[in-house]
Amino acid sequence: MITNATHSATHKTGRCANGSERDHGTVWHAVPHGSDLGKALCGTAPGRRGGGWSCTTRQLTAVTCPACRRAIEQENTP
Repeated sequence: MITNATHSATHKTGRCANGSERDHGTVWHAVPHGSDLGKALCGTAPGRRGGGWSCTTRQLTAVTCPACRRAIEQENTP
């Protein structure tokens, strides 16, 4: 079971250049609560031209980034 009270699942908003970019799939990362520009558990952060992290959050079970999932599992291992 994945539990963590300090992180939630969210994704990068993308480049937001003109609003007509197509969705190329979404990778959900584990990001600290309230962090708009901070790093995810895997170390990735939004780019300088990106819009930051999405304000849409989900439970940690939605995380699809393999590195974030490993970090969560290591935190939950006794």
